[in-house]
Amino acid sequence: MKQSSKQAVKGAKKERRAIAAALRDELEYLEDIEFSESDTDSNSESDSDATTALSLHMKKKTRGPAKIDFVALIDGKRIEVIFNEYGQPVGRNSNRLSSFIGCLVRQMVPLTLDSWHRVESDLRERLWTCVKQQFNVDGSHRRYIMSAMGRSWRNYKLVLTRKIRALVKSNDVTRKLEALEGLKSKNIKSEQ
Repeated sequence: MKQSSKQAVKGAKKERRAIAAALRDELEYLEDIEFSESDTDSNSESDSDATTALSLHMKKKTRGPAKIDFVALIDGKRIEVIFNEYGQPVGRNSNRLSSFIGCLVRQMVPLTLDSWHRVESDLRERLWTCVKQQFNVDGSHRRYIMSAMGRSWRNYKLVLTRKIRALVKSNDVTRKLEALEGLKSKNIKSEQ
């Protein structure tokens, strides 16, 4: 039994080394292409194309922000969420509720507000109605859910602020576009 686990560890290490070697080879190949293009043609267009190809190839793939996909109700029933004695959601649907709240707030609450307390009461009612339509929650859990919405909204605003401040220091146009991708026209009032 020990021999097979040692062999499995050796096999995994060998596989990782092979993957790392393949990635190094591919990177060297891309660098060779970049250098050969810059040697043969001093045109800045080909240099930028090679650099762009290299940066696009090496860019880390991320999942991006979650979007609300209004969950199809199973047999017309809302999703059941269990709450513990402290009023916190627990169980297998608690993550779904949390993600839903985060997406909902990110898409519906304006970023121009100074504080979560300045959110209008009719917007809060619409948010609560959206949660109740998808999840089986009663009024006793409203306070916790509203505070979770406030935390989620503040966190989202914080992340965007950090991205924007980082962009002020950077001159990279593509980074600016990526960071501003999360901003929706609904969330920002025009100054014009």
